[in-house]
Amino acid sequence: MSFIGRYSPPGDKSITHRILILSAISKGSCKIEYALKADDTMATLNALKAMGVEFDVEENIIVKGVGLKGLKRPKSEIDCKNSATSMRLLAGILVGQDFDSILIGDKSLSKRPMKRIIEPLTLMGANIKSDDNEHPPLFINPSEGLHPIEYELTVPSAQVKSAIMLASLYTGEVSTIFESKESRNHTEMMLDYFYSNDFKVDEYTVPGDFSSAAFFIAGALLSKGSELLVENVGLNPTRIGLLEVLQRMNANIDVQDIKLKNNELVGNLLIKHSSLDGTEVYSEEIPTMIDEIPMLAILAAFANGETIIRDLGELRAKETDRLQAIFSALDALGVDVRIEEDDLYIKGGKIKPAILNAEGDHRLEMAFEILKAVSKVDIEIRGGNVSSVSYPDFYKDFNKIWRTK
Repeated sequence: MSFIGRYSPPGDKSITHRILILSAISKGSCKIEYALKADDTMATLNALKAMGVEFDVEENIIVKGVGLKGLKRPKSEIDCKNSATSMRLLAGILVGQDFDSILIGDKSLSKRPMKRIIEPLTLMGANIKSDDNEHPPLFINPSEGLHPIEYELTVPSAQVKSAIMLASLYTGEVSTIFESKESRNHTEMMLDYFYSNDFKVDEYTVPGDFSSAAFFIAGALLSKGSELLVENVGLNPTRIGLLEVLQRMNANIDVQDIKLKNNELVGNLLIKHSSLDGTEVYSEEIPTMIDEIPMLAILAAFANGETIIRDLGELRAKETDRLQAIFSALDALGVDVRIEEDDLYIKGGKIKPAILNAEGDHRLEMAFEILKAVSKVDIEIRGGNVSSVSYPDFYKDFNKIWRTK
């Protein structure tokens, strides 16, 4: 069995969140093609719908923009479900409204850090708080007026950066954000695209999600006889750190047909089975591949030599403590693995049968499923059935391309 054929990944999750929000507060209707319809992105859509934004959701999504100040007070709390992106980005536009709002989430989201947005938004004059100044729910009241700020990010987070940028739309002036490590720049690219079109975009095509494609890219690299063409995948330089690391690891990946669409780079990737070598992944690279670390860790377990992945502290603030969960899984598989502070050390070698716990984390579940497919040992996965958070068709796509020639 190998990963064979042509594969188009689902629409990019990060970009879908942002185009839903920006088109909702734009001047007119926007037809969004290939938007991701997953649990996380639907949390954003339903939140906007609760504030009076009208949508037509069929094959494509049509958003009827209400303008910067056209949102209406929701009748109840806004439930962001499991989506930290929804909560942090929506907070950026809600602090500029003239009504009260409360953002809540599920058990997992209620443990995610929110001080990182509360602090800069408060410095802008926003009236936003939580019970403990750290975790959801978030309580937002009208402010006396927002003003621009100069702010240095304390963590390399595109969500924090985006919350500040969205709030800045309500200042009428320019805020300046400094980041020591470059994080995803989808909000910058999209705002530039909207402004170049007088904040009215009629159509927008969402590129394929590189983070979702990463699972099958890894599977193709690890399974003999694989030849997989990944089509129309987003190749934004701030998102493809994994691609660059894999090329260092001797991965057979051919990048083809790159083009620019809606300010985002899109192209195809031809993946073939490869014998991988260990490498070192540096601190400044982590923000460009933060969601792909579970899959990279599994690739490292099959590579020749040692792989060192630096500065993974941010993984502890995901849906679960992903760093510890990755360590526990690899250790159960008999892999030579250790954590030193926030650095992960993995020596490639043989793996043994194991029971792995995805701990309700969608990216761990999908990474473990790829591992189960390509390994030749018995692996049981528990704590899964949550791939719909980011990739509802994961198993459907898996079954299409995991086959014999």
